[in-house]
Amino acid sequence: MVRRRYIFLLVAAAAVLSSVLFWRMSRPALPLSREAQGAIIRQMAEQPESWRGWKLLHHPDAGWTDARQGTGPVQPIGQPLSPAEPFFLVDGSQSLTPTEAARQAIYSMLHYIRANRAGDGYELLDFRVEAPRLLGREDILERALEHCGTAALNKRTPEQIRAWCRGFFQRYPGLGAEMWAVEPAFSLKWSGEISSVSYQACVNSGLADGEGFVDLPRLFRYPARSSPLLLIRQGNQYRLQHAEAFFAQYEGETAQPSRPPEQMERT
Repeated sequence: MVRRRYIFLLVAAAAVLSSVLFWRMSRPALPLSREAQGAIIRQMAEQPESWRGWKLLHHPDAGWTDARQGTGPVQPIGQPLSPAEPFFLVDGSQSLTPTEAARQAIYSMLHYIRANRAGDGYELLDFRVEAPRLLGREDILERALEHCGTAALNKRTPEQIRAWCRGFFQRYPGLGAEMWAVEPAFSLKWSGEISSVSYQACVNSGLADGEGFVDLPRLFRYPARSSPLLLIRQGNQYRLQHAEAFFAQYEGETAQPSRPPEQMERT
């Protein structure tokens, strides 16, 4: 009788232990604290391999900003938010801020498209350019840290957060000294279609302002944010180009790289 009672107690204890283990294994894991998430993000931001093109950008070539390259036949531009060709600016006064230099380079690009009828599938009729937003690596890090404590990270394990970081930072170039990711600010009027979107469709949808201009970066917000323009300064010389086109040109990552800048012409 005692033996049976002992066996019964062992079975009961095993059942209770199994229930506890099952409950612990099946219950959702508590999310990492905001501080722990932030520590992982900062750690990942310090690793060069987390960023796009870090090695290339941290070994700059003096020829990258040589404005003499900007001559040649007119090249069509399909999407003003992602110009494949570089645009150069020489700050003769040596007084421009990087933000103003980027604004002037964007103005030069849009003027080039309009003056040369260089829109691929569209004609640029008028434009306005405002001050763009320039991001350094610290700004991009702060943008990543804004996700701490949100649904984007709360359900992730440490390793999953590291994978998220790799995907996040790879959207941006691994900026070296005197380099910025540029989020442009400009509005357009055009005929034809830009990326299959007509101007009239934007007007009919209420996307034009009171003067009839359409905020193109806002219209194509995701593509603009997923791969920004890259601004490089060397002395008083600047180069502005879509980051992916820059990498394709200098890393040979596409089967059909961009044409070299010496084939370009600026009006």
